[in-house]
Amino acid sequence: MTVQKNLKPIILLFLLSKLSEKGERKVDNLRSMKLLFLIQKEGGKPIEKGFNFVPYKYGPYSEDYFDTSIYLSEKGLIDVETDVAGGIKTVNIKPDGSQKANSLKNAYSDIESSVSKIVSEYASLSTDLLLLYIYAKYADFTIRSEIKDKILSIAKANFRVLQSKAKQFNFSERELNLVGI
Repeated sequence: MTVQKNLKPIILLFLLSKLSEKGERKVDNLRSMKLLFLIQKEGGKPIEKGFNFVPYKYGPYSEDYFDTSIYLSEKGLIDVETDVAGGIKTVNIKPDGSQKANSLKNAYSDIESSVSKIVSEYASLSTDLLLLYIYAKYADFTIRSEIKDKILSIAKANFRVLQSKAKQFNFSERELNLVGI
């Protein structure tokens, strides 16, 4: 019987490395988690040993993200900035983490390709627009959200931007109606 490797650290390293290459050094946990969610949903080949997401207070949530971040921090591959309560606020890849991600590219080219695809498509979006996209496209993951009203008000305030992105993101009529457009 073959045991599959836990791919979460590899996925997160690839994500942080790609974001760093685009100049995004400190990445807050909300943004990291939503990009990881999109990697799982839209990255291409499904990743069986990837992050497990459930609906929660801010949309798709994965406890695995925090455990993986702490693990990579303990290995000296990323820096983790915490808040007063000890929760993760931001993550930042270290040079050793970038080197490790680079050394894994060939062995995990399918995952690296999925991460690259999502970063190129979504990393340029502000966190608000990223959330808006996820809230429209993956409404099932927002049923417990405490910020849904805020996201909908952002949608209304950014109507023209969202309207132009609607074609790019292939929003269906149902998805646009979910955000009130």
